[in-house]
Amino acid sequence: MELATQSRFRIAAFMTIISALLAGYSNVGSLYLFRLPLVPLAASLLILWTTKTSIRRKASVTLVALIFIPAGFLLFVWWNEVTLGGMR
Repeated sequence: MELATQSRFRIAAFMTIISALLAGYSNVGSLYLFRLPLVPLAASLLILWTTKTSIRRKASVTLVALIFIPAGFLLFVWWNEVTLGGMR
């Protein structure tokens, strides 16, 4: 039973970090206007906080996910700079 709890936590942590990165990346545009990138992030946080692990581990994954949101936005800015060649 312990293995199932740990695997559920790992899957939820992975989903949270990936959805935070995608929410930051898709920050610009009509998708963000309707809050669509935040739906998977909220769902993965809900799954994460319902696992039976310590609150310290849950909070650390949540804080790491908050760091990945601006990182995803900076990735978006960098990618557009590379692909568009500095056109503004």
